[in-house]
Amino acid sequence: VERSADGSWFSFIGTVSKNDACQFIDNSPFIGNNYYRLKAVDAMGKFTYSSVVNLVYKPSMLTLSIGPNPVVDELTIALKSTLAERFRIQITDMNGRTVYRKDLSLSNETRSVNVKMSSFSGTVFLVKITRGDGKVLRVQKIIRP
Repeated sequence: VERSADGSWFSFIGTVSKNDACQFIDNSPFIGNNYYRLKAVDAMGKFTYSSVVNLVYKPSMLTLSIGPNPVVDELTIALKSTLAERFRIQITDMNGRTVYRKDLSLSNETRSVNVKMSSFSGTVFLVKITRGDGKVLRVQKIIRP
């Protein structure tokens, strides 16, 4: 298996056998474009290259904190993303009613949201953080004594 960042200059990164069904995990891909090809070598030492496949690696580095818990008055939700992403913060009571919702867009920044929990009736809430594509990142139970 060979990899390239530009699709022209390839470096050896590992081997697979026909028994591996050509499965290979790149444990240290480049951020962005990763061009891969197979170099097939026969018993005589002759080799051919497969067609090149491009896989784009875009890691999402998200740091998320929710607290304090239990919360008396104000809950702080802090999100830090290294990519341009959208998020939704939703707080529901134990009857499933949404008591708070906020949509955020972050682009390599940290944003804190302060929510006045004392303005909601009830003592147990769920905070759900979702990404713009709908993927749930965290659900956390919050207690307000």
